This record gives sequence, structure tokens and C-alpha cells, in this order.
Amino acid sequence: MTKKQIRESQFELLRLVAMFFIIMHHLIIKGADTVGYITPYSFDEHGVVGVVINSFCICAVNLFVLITGWFGIKNILKGVIRLIIDCAVFGAISYFTLCIFSEHFFSIKECIKSLFFTPNWFVSVYMMLILISPLIEYAVKALDVDKLKYIVIALLVVDVFFGFCFKYNNGYDLTHFVSMYCLARLMRHSCEEKWNIILSKYGFWIYFLGAIVLSIGFIALNKLGIKMPALGYFLYNNPLIILMAMAIFLWFSKCKIQSKFINVFATGVFGTFILHTTPYVIPVRNEYTHMIFQQFGYMGVFVACILLFFVCCLLSIFVNRYNQKLTNYFTNNVIERNLL
Repeated sequence: MTKKQIRESQFELLRLVAMFFIIMHHLIIKGADTVGYITPYSFDEHGVVGVVINSFCICAVNLFVLITGWFGIKNILKGVIRLIIDCAVFGAISYFTLCIFSEHFFSIKECIKSLFFTPNWFVSVYMMLILISPLIEYAVKALDVDKLKYIVIALLVVDVFFGFCFKYNNGYDLTHFVSMYCLARLMRHSCEEKWNIILSKYGFWIYFLGAIVLSIGFIALNKLGIKMPALGYFLYNNPLIILMAMAIFLWFSKCKIQSKFINVFATGVFGTFILHTTPYVIPVRNEYTHMIFQQFGYMGVFVACILLFFVCCLLSIFVNRYNQKLTNYFTNNVIERNLL
């Protein structure tokens, strides 16, 4: 019998922090709508607070992909099945909750649509990453650190120089996810290199400074009359956002923590993501957040984010027990047996 792998709590805590950042990011950019993702940004009208909050939160997606790349994807079949089951179960829960606690009328067509992962860009790209992960893993394992470094540099040139600078891709795609996955593996195998040591030691302050510079850059461009769209500036392949993710990731990696509570609570992260991002929940979520922002400002949005985060996480922890059993059943008793 193989020994069950013990999860390292510092990475589980990072998952929780990243998910909180994602919820806050969504509530600020689409609920409060003060950053320029929906309504064009105006310094006089929207101020700086929303931009600063978003700048601190925007690296969360990169963090999730870095965590995946750091540990690698071990079981492609189980990963795909679990992703499909989680999206279907949490999508259904999200839709039924919407119908029960709002004036939204139940529709069979809408309910079925909520079960699928395809409307969610992150889940779709992550599914693609899982599917090609054996190819990535084979390539990474065949390379020594120096050759891996050249591969990662080449990927970042494609992702950042051609992608971010010349808009061939925007960070919401497989190219960026593969770059972050390989970058994470390079970081793990380069622990003794100077750049890695600096990021590990001063990661928090590099992340903090990066967020401030990111905020100032966006505000300054708009103040100078260069109307930079938020969706063109806060892209996940923005080199500063990548650096922020690397810095805070490596800083967390050196914080040796072991907590059963954190490990259990972190199992609710993916469910929390699905619960608040299904197609028919998003407009209602944004509407309520906008109302809260109008009455209570950013403090109200922050409290709403905390409540949404904890409620969704607790629900997800309970549901995950059954999702795991379903995943094991389909993986071990149905699909693998039929393949054999």
C-alpha cells in the first residue's frame, strides 16, 4: 500500500488566498465596476481604490497555475473526470441556489447549461492543460535545469513579448498556462540560484511593490490621456503580474506550515470558484455587489467577499466528499475497467 501524500499547508493556504483574491477581483471589476473592465475608467469618477485592490488581486490565476506546475499533474484521467464532476455538481447547486434565493425562474435548459464547464474560460483552458500535461511532463523530465531554463525563456518570449506586447495572445489561453506550468517546474528545480533566493526571501515585498507600480502605471496612463483599457493592461501575461505571482509564490513556498484545518478548508477552493462563476449567477452576483457598493462602499464589498468566500468554501468541503467518491467510482470501476 502506498503512503498517502501529505499536503504542504503553505501551498494550501496560498490556494485559499488566491481564491479570496479571485472573488475580490470579480466583485470589484464587475460589481463595483471602478476599474474599467466594463465601464471605461475615469480617475475623477472612479478614483484609485478599486485599481489598487485589483492590482493586489490580479495575480491569483497565475498562482493557481504555478501551484499546478510545481507539483505536476499526476493522473490525467482522474483529473479530467474530477473536473467534469465538480463543474456539473457545483454548477447545479449554484443554479438551484439562484432560483431559490432570487426571483430567477427555473429553466431546464438553463439548468443543463450550468452543468457544463465550457462557458467558463478558466476551466476550459485548465482542461486543455490537463489533457496535454503528459507531453509537458515528458519534456520537462527529459531536460536538465539549464535546458529547461532555455525552454521557459522561449515560452515567456512567446507569451510576454509576442503575447502581451503585440497582442498575439492575452493570458487567457493555453499558451500562457503552459508557460506558467513550466516556469513553476523551473522554480522548483532552481532553488539554489540567486534569482530564486532573492524572490523567496523578499517575495512579499516584491509582490507588494509590484502591485503599487501596477496601480500607478494604469492610473498614470489614463491621467496622461492614454486611455488604456483594463482588459489590455491587467492581462495575466503582463510581465509585472507574472513577477508578482512568482515572488509571492516562492515566498509562500519557504513558509513551512502544517495544519490539518488549512488542508481541509482548502479542499473547498475549486467548488468556491465554480459556485460564484456559473453563467446565470454572475449577473445576479454583480447586481447585488453593485448595490452593496453604492450603499457601503469598498468596505461593504470586502465584507461581502468574506461572506461569499466562507459560505462557498464550507458548502464545497461538504460536497467534495461525495464528488471524490464519484470520481473514484468512475475512474476505478467504469472507465479503467472498460479500457482494460
